[in-house]
Amino acid sequence: MSQTLVELPQSDDAEKSVLGAILVDNRHLAEIGDVLGTDDFYRPAHQAVFQAMVEMDNRGRPIDVLTLAEELKERGQLETIGGPMYVSQLMDGIPHLINVKHYAGIVRDHSIRRQLVKAASEVLNQAATTDGNVEEVLDKAEQGILAIGEKRAAAGFTSINELLAQSLDLIEERQKSDSHITGIPTGFDDFDDMTSGLQRGDLIVVAARPSMGKTALALTAAQNAAVRFGAKVAVFSLEMSSVQLALRMLFSEARVDMQKMRRGNLSDHHWNKLIKAYKRLDSAPIYLDDTAGSTVMAMRSKARRLKAEVGLDLIVVDYLQLMSGGGGKSENRQQEISAISRGLKEMGRELD
Repeated sequence: MSQTLVELPQSDDAEKSVLGAILVDNRHLAEIGDVLGTDDFYRPAHQAVFQAMVEMDNRGRPIDVLTLAEELKERGQLETIGGPMYVSQLMDGIPHLINVKHYAGIVRDHSIRRQLVKAASEVLNQAATTDGNVEEVLDKAEQGILAIGEKRAAAGFTSINELLAQSLDLIEERQKSDSHITGIPTGFDDFDDMTSGLQRGDLIVVAARPSMGKTALALTAAQNAAVRFGAKVAVFSLEMSSVQLALRMLFSEARVDMQKMRRGNLSDHHWNKLIKAYKRLDSAPIYLDDTAGSTVMAMRSKARRLKAEVGLDLIVVDYLQLMSGGGGKSENRQQEISAISRGLKEMGRELD
């Protein structure tokens, strides 16, 4: 079976134009410093030239054809890239006024395409092997693609005047709002008053002795956030089944004691309350997962997909000690729990 080789995206002319522009005017290097890195150039010769330029600029050394050739000679790279003639040819056809950001953008776009090809190739190789955990392969595949996107969207400095304008908009929005809750409300007024709601990116641990109502507290907060305030909530239950959780939420929303159901003592009044609660919960954006022994890796993968499909505001995990470390080596369970907690915090920040 023949194998088709993928030609990697690159633009030799754009890369030369960027390097030539820097030789014409060293200030261009500062213009593209937050756009391009050495690895964004495809040709090894261009990588060597750009790296030399960056290091010369860091030392305050002027960059021209002669000084650049001398720098490359000192680094033992001049003959490798093609000698002094190649360095001088970088300026061929370069006008005095050049849109260096435009050419840098072309180089950057091709670099991202090559990274995508590399990530896809790694996914193919990992998927084709029978070794390793499937969940780990999926997570690495998602992380690889997301990392490229995050690198592409990475922000640099923002001027204070832009930030002040955004700050004023936020102040005006808060002033117009009747509520002081800036996060996701839990429906527990005293708690919301103290915290201003559940803040995005936070990891909140509910801790207490057994049978003190930790699950009830967390589920009620999630339920209130979804039913009353429209927050999109994911619940990972490692102890109870999804049906059991849904049943608990239904009786909680109806404010009917579940013991009456267990004993078969539901009256017509109770049934009416349950029907009304069913209608409210039926349209609530709550999503349940009851996979036993789930890992942070698996949760993050599922949460990413849910966020992409319908959005996601709040994640509830019941409960942390039942989670698996995912097969990683740790000296004891305490270290494993610490690693799980750190992973959940990272998931909160990543998914906002």
